[in-house]
Amino acid sequence: MTNMNGSKKWYSKKLFTSSLIICIIIISLTNFITPNSDYGEYSEEKVNNNIMNPISAVLCSPEEIGKFYDGGYSYNVFVSGNYAYLADGSDGLEIIDISTPSSPVEVGQFYDGGSSWAVYVSGSYTYVADTSDGLEIIDISIPSSPVEVGQFYDGSGSSFDVFVSGTYAYVADRFDGLEIIDISIPSSPVEVGQFNDGGESRGLYFHNDYVYLAEESSGLKIINVTDPIDPFEVGQIDDGGDAWAVYVSGSYAYVADTSDGLEIIDISTPSSPVEVGQFDDVGEAKDVHISDNYAYIADYDDGLEIIDISTPSSPVEVGQFDNGGYAWGIYHFESNVYVADSEDGLEIINPQIDADEDGLTDNDEINLYSTNPNDDDSDDDGLNDGNEVNIYLTDPNDQDCDNDELSDGDEIIIYKTDSFDNDSDNDGLNDSMEVIYLNTDPNLIDTDNDNFLDAYEYDYGSDPLDDSDYPAIPDAWWDALNIHLEGNETRINTIYDWCDANATRLNNLITEVELNTDLLDNVDM
Repeated sequence: MTNMNGSKKWYSKKLFTSSLIICIIIISLTNFITPNSDYGEYSEEKVNNNIMNPISAVLCSPEEIGKFYDGGYSYNVFVSGNYAYLADGSDGLEIIDISTPSSPVEVGQFYDGGSSWAVYVSGSYTYVADTSDGLEIIDISIPSSPVEVGQFYDGSGSSFDVFVSGTYAYVADRFDGLEIIDISIPSSPVEVGQFNDGGESRGLYFHNDYVYLAEESSGLKIINVTDPIDPFEVGQIDDGGDAWAVYVSGSYAYVADTSDGLEIIDISTPSSPVEVGQFDDVGEAKDVHISDNYAYIADYDDGLEIIDISTPSSPVEVGQFDNGGYAWGIYHFESNVYVADSEDGLEIINPQIDADEDGLTDNDEINLYSTNPNDDDSDDDGLNDGNEVNIYLTDPNDQDCDNDELSDGDEIIIYKTDSFDNDSDNDGLNDSMEVIYLNTDPNLIDTDNDNFLDAYEYDYGSDPLDDSDYPAIPDAWWDALNIHLEGNETRINTIYDWCDANATRLNNLITEVELNTDLLDNVDM
């Protein structure tokens, strides 16, 4: 059918544009889509700027989420697993189930008449510094039934703090200095060494063969305990305050001083400690606990204070919680802070810290969204985690929510496409196909405005960016027409004229012929 093949070529070249069906689709979709072809003006810099401006930058707004109080005088707390171990003065050791932080419940208690001041947990034992009874070793393998298995008391002194490492317990005794107790046999603790220079030892911390001793008016003493039998002082720093507690992290010792607040000491050279920073708001810092870039201070009648220590030389308070009690001891565990308060018992406080400043608290990132609290864009999609959760409603752990090979950040910020729809303009082409391969507008169904859908032009070989390049009539249409007209070239040419090179008319005619063959009788021969 030479003439027919020639007609096909002629028809393809002369094919105009519209089709009733295509026009209807274009008009309908346009009503629902707001075209935007300006996405080219956006840059990666603008995406990054968006990341740097989260919806919220409130670093810390601590709130109490749970509390346990039975009338005792809580001085110190240690948290391990699902339990908080409370040194509760004349009520001894109290074991609190904190598996549900909002509803802490006492499950066990040990009291033998002394005054529990500090507590340390190691393995299945709790070591209690008792101001009247020295060091008490309590078996806590059954939390509901704690049992004393050993005790060391030399008849004098007043034990204020304890730290356990390996087979030794290091005890800060107010009047006897540092006492080193061999606890390898818990039922028979034995003192093997002592350091006493006449100061009043209140708190201590063991780190890398050194004990850092808070000696009240004598400041911070650094004791070499490589040989437990013969401990000796290697360094000291005293600025005239009253050192009560100390915590060591990295190359810094953080001292809670009741007169001078938080003191940050560089101990990289133990023999020459140097104060590099201080925070003092005229409170009475009784205890300190370090976690990440924050120092948590038990500040007596000022309650809990949270200090940003990311720059040791310039510590800054970022939050405070005070309900009128007297905070003595403090412990940070997972996402909460546990405060031993002599008036209010055990207080469980969520610090509401937002370490990465993405508008989501660390607690929510860990417990609700499973995102990284130290990374403001957990899935690296170019969107701030807080914005994903609160504004865009995208998954902060999924770079590409609609699986179209464009990141959520690129879709929302650069291309203004729908991050939940892989074909934002419903033109039959995946968004990434349009953006990466075809350079068509993913928000326009007909980028070159030639009345042919981008996908249709792509499928049938024309350029969707050139309004003068029309798609060829599909071979299947010609084949179907030839069958229906039984190869009659005269009828076929007459139909060409009637269709006026309109692809839609031609396609509609073929459809109608399939439904009603009598239509052929109406064709002018």
